[in-house]
Amino acid sequence: MKSVSFSQKIDYCLNNKSIPFLYPIKRNLGLEAEVAITSNICSELKKYDKSMSGVTMHSLASKIPGFKYEYRSIGNQSFRVICGPKSKFYEFLDYEITAADEDDTNE
Repeated sequence: MKSVSFSQKIDYCLNNKSIPFLYPIKRNLGLEAEVAITSNICSELKKYDKSMSGVTMHSLASKIPGFKYEYRSIGNQSFRVICGPKSKFYEFLDYEITAADEDDTNE
């Protein structure tokens, strides 16, 4: 059985619209692959963590390196979304927790 990488799993979800707030988009005549995150993510986050009730799209954008809150086209419509390079999105999601990170969360 062939091993499937983490990025392949994310690509599958993006390309098959498996996650309702994530969209693949292209920039610069289709040369740059990006990910757009719509505001639907806020309601999803609140479902699983009540402390996320004050979360904003700006604050979420600041958590993902290389991502910004701006207008982008998805299909035939423009939306304010959090977007950035697909490679940065992979790095953010595939983050390895180190002992130093665990110390920061226990303070």
